[in-house]
Amino acid sequence: FLESDLLKLKPDIITILFSWNDHWAAASQIADRDQEFPPQILLEAQNFLGRFHFYRLMKKTLLSAVEKNPDSIFDRQNIVYRVGLDNFGLNLKEICERVREAGATPILLTSPIPSLEKYYPPGARSTLHAFHEKYNGVIRDVAAVYDIDLVDLAREFDMYDGLWDDAARDPIHFNARGHELAARLIADYIEKKIGP
Repeated sequence: FLESDLLKLKPDIITILFSWNDHWAAASQIADRDQEFPPQILLEAQNFLGRFHFYRLMKKTLLSAVEKNPDSIFDRQNIVYRVGLDNFGLNLKEICERVREAGATPILLTSPIPSLEKYYPPGARSTLHAFHEKYNGVIRDVAAVYDIDLVDLAREFDMYDGLWDDAARDPIHFNARGHELAARLIADYIEKKIGP
C-alpha cells in the first residue's frame, strides 16, 4: 500500500501504526512471511465482494464463530504469531527507510490498549496486554535507535477514561473520543516538532 498508493501522493508526513494484526496468532501456525498467497483471481474476487455490506457481514459472522477468545490465544504453547518480534522491528525499520527515501517524514505510533486499571475489574490480569506491550516496546526501540519521530499513543491513552466503548469485548478499536485524542496528539506533535 505504501508503494502502490501512498508514496504516489508525495506526502510530507506518513504516520505508521502497527501491532494488533502482526501479533495475532498465525493462520495454520504459519507466519505471514511464510504464507502462500492465493491465486490473484481469488484476491480480486474478494476485493470486489468486499465492497458489499452483506459479504462483509457474512465474513465477520463466520470469523467470529471460529475465532477464540482474544486473550486465550496467548496462553497456547509454541504459538506462531503472524509477524514475530524480530521481523516486526525489521519491517518498521524498512518502512521508515522507504518513507525517508521518498522525501517524507515517518512518524511511528504506539498502539493503544485499554488500561487494565481503568477498564477491567480490580486485580485483572491479561497475557494479551503483556504481549501487546512487547510490540509497543519494539516500536519505541526502532524510533530510538533509528532516530524516527514517535507519538506514544499507548502511554497517552492510559491517562484518559472513556476511549473504548466495550474494552472487554473489543480492546482493539477505540471509539470516536479515542480517535479525537489520537488526532490531537499527532497534530500537537507535528506542530511542536516539525512545524505548522
